[in-house]
Amino acid sequence: MAIRVLRNVRGKRGIPVRKGKTYCSPWCNCGCTYKEYRQAMQHALQVERVMGKGWKIRVWENTGWHFDATRGLARLSFSYRDKKWAAELFRFGANDLEGKGETPREALHDAILIAVEQNKKVALALMKITSYLVPKR
Repeated sequence: MAIRVLRNVRGKRGIPVRKGKTYCSPWCNCGCTYKEYRQAMQHALQVERVMGKGWKIRVWENTGWHFDATRGLARLSFSYRDKKWAAELFRFGANDLEGKGETPREALHDAILIAVEQNKKVALALMKITSYLVPKR
């Protein structure tokens, strides 16, 4: 699995330049740091190592360095504010489900537990709504 470092399509202005502690492209000019880039790459490598094959991993710059890893309807990222991993499960036409954890696996497990609990509630609600459709024996 390869980590894909995205470059903005802005010609030479989209290529990050390292000057001392900064590693930022001229179009961004927000003072993105080499430390942020290294953190994003380290988190990306951790996903690759811990979660196994099949994840698409991206690293990009946009007012700071970021990364995510996706597989199917799941997305993993790291919240630098909370210092926790986040896992999102995408649902069409509904809010995404988000789990948190100390590791990528814990975050994904948390998101799955939330999804299971919500699906139980949906199933119960549907049973109540549709109970009149089922013929009584």
